[in-house]
Amino acid sequence: MDDELVLRLSQAEALVLREWLARSAEADAPAPFVDDAEPRLLGDLLATLDDALGEVRHSNPEALLRTARARVREG
Repeated sequence: MDDELVLRLSQAEALVLREWLARSAEADAPAPFVDDAEPRLLGDLLATLDDALGEVRHSNPEALLRTARARVREG
């Protein structure tokens, strides 16, 4: 699971995502959606991540997630 994944976003998608993430970070919790574009974009990103991760996330999802979280925390 050390392979790099590249997600492609349009400038509009990047701006919508950046603003929602910034509001969420400020609130230290997921921010409420202020526009229908936000949940749509998150749904699209989730589908893209599911496709990119494929079978990896099905082999032992709990253990993989624990390991991934530890790696992200450690930087």
